[in-house]
Amino acid sequence: MNIETNIVWKKLSVDLELLNTEDPNSLIPLAASLNSMLDSNMDLERTDRAINFMTYELIARAEEYSEWDRFQILNDYFFDHKQFQISGPNNSVMPEHHLLLEPVLKNKTGHALPLAMLYQHFANHLDLPIYLVNMSSMMIMKWVRSGKSSFVHLLEHGKLLDSESLTQLIQAEKSLENKDSDSCVDILPNRSIFENYITALLRSSKENGRSGTQLTLLNVLLVLNPHCLESLAHRGLLQQRLGHTREALLDFKKYLSFVELESAPLPVQTAFRQLQTMNELNQGIPKDETIH
Repeated sequence: MNIETNIVWKKLSVDLELLNTEDPNSLIPLAASLNSMLDSNMDLERTDRAINFMTYELIARAEEYSEWDRFQILNDYFFDHKQFQISGPNNSVMPEHHLLLEPVLKNKTGHALPLAMLYQHFANHLDLPIYLVNMSSMMIMKWVRSGKSSFVHLLEHGKLLDSESLTQLIQAEKSLENKDSDSCVDILPNRSIFENYITALLRSSKENGRSGTQLTLLNVLLVLNPHCLESLAHRGLLQQRLGHTREALLDFKKYLSFVELESAPLPVQTAFRQLQTMNELNQGIPKDETIH
C-alpha cells in the first residue's frame, strides 16, 4: 500500500466509524474515497468537484421554491437534464464502471445503488427528506412528508407510487425476501446501504477475477462488521489463494472461534487443515494470535 492509498484508507476507516450518525450526505464522499482505493486512475478531487457542482447548480435552481416544486426540479434535473438512468437492479452482477462514481457520472448510466445514493444526496441538499428503503431492488425511496410519506420509484424517473403499485411491490418483496410489510418500507440505515454497495462491488470484482480488489472490499466489510462470519471465511480463502498464509490462518482461527470446525463449509475445513499442517511444519505463527 503506497503512502497516498494509506492516507485514504485511514480516512476511510474513520469515516466508516461515523456511519452510525446517519447523515444522509455522508455516503457519497465515503463511496468516492473507497472508489479511489479500488481504481488508481480515479481522480478523487475531480469526482468531488463534479458532485459539488451539480449540488450547487441544483440548489440555485430550487432556491425559494416550495417542497413540491423542489421535488419536481430534482427529478427534472436528475432524469431529464442529466439523463441519469439505472442499468439494472441491485441483485444483478454489473461491470465495475456501472458501480464506480466517476464513470457513472460521466456515462450517466449505472447500477441502482450508486444512483440511489446520488439521488438521496441531492435530495437532502434541497431539504427533501428522501431516503432509500429496505427493498432488494434499491430503487424505491421514501419521501418523509408531514402527515403522510410518499414513495419514489427511481426506475420510473422519480414517479410517486400510488397505493396499489406500492402494495404490489411490497407483496413481491415479501415473497422473495421473507420480510414483513412494515420492514419493506423502513428507511435503510447508512451502514446497510454501504454494505450493499460493497457487496455489489465484490460481486463485480469476483466475476472479473480481481483478487486485490476483492481483498480491499472484504477488509472494508470487516471494518463495518468485524463479526461477519461469511466475510471472514471469504477473506481467509482469498488470502490462502493469494499466498498470504499467515493472514489466512489468522482469519480462519477467528472464524473457528465462533463455529465448530466440523460445521464449517468444506472449503474452510480443507484450507484450515492445510494451513495448520504448514504452520506446524514451519512454526510460523503463535497459536493464540488473532486478527482484528
